[in-house]
Amino acid sequence: MSAHTPDAGRPDVRPDSPFLSLDTRLPLACRGCGGCCRHRQDLLLSGYDLFRISRRLALPPAVAAASFCRRYVGEESRLPLLRMRTQRENEGACVFLTAENRCSIHTARPLACALFPLGQSLLEEKGGSLSARYFSQQAPCQEPGGPTAVLGDFLMASGVLEREPIDIRWAQVCLALSQALRQGSPHHPPLWEKLWQRRIFHALYENYDTEQAYLPQLERHAASLLSSISAE
Repeated sequence: MSAHTPDAGRPDVRPDSPFLSLDTRLPLACRGCGGCCRHRQDLLLSGYDLFRISRRLALPPAVAAASFCRRYVGEESRLPLLRMRTQRENEGACVFLTAENRCSIHTARPLACALFPLGQSLLEEKGGSLSARYFSQQAPCQEPGGPTAVLGDFLMASGVLEREPIDIRWAQVCLALSQALRQGSPHHPPLWEKLWQRRIFHALYENYDTEQAYLPQLERHAASLLSSISAE
């Protein structure tokens, strides 16, 4: 799988760097240079990311996806996925980066952006539940000896801890759908998988009322999809 086409999260995919405790102190001050918002082809968006962006812009999720994202199929998961679109004419900048190197949707920025320069990995616990762990990624814009922050405080301030249960549930739904799709594909013609990918995309990304809570809608869509796939 290419680094430019990130796939849906899978449990126990461990990074090269060690996991961090919430009381770890790290250099997490942002210089505001916009470097982390350019030449990025790896910003995989969850359905919750798109939901929050759509609500921030007062747009239907289908319109936001078509306008600001690129759609593709995960090489391993076989799921339809979204990543943020970039501007080739503007140094590969994110479509939401302003001329002043500011994010125009900062309060609704995707998880990957809220985390930077950290990464999140989901670990499978006993019983099959998932838990989130965090690790440090290489960030050239971080200056040695600069201001530091406690990891837990950073994650709280950036909204990552608040949304963590939803992100974990999203990963669980993706894992279940990926397994059902890959198990069913060998027993059906190729068109079967393509048709299901369309239905999954609509249910995971587009079919949401941004005036209502996200998670109950996701649960309804996931239950309907898994029941229908299993029945075929």
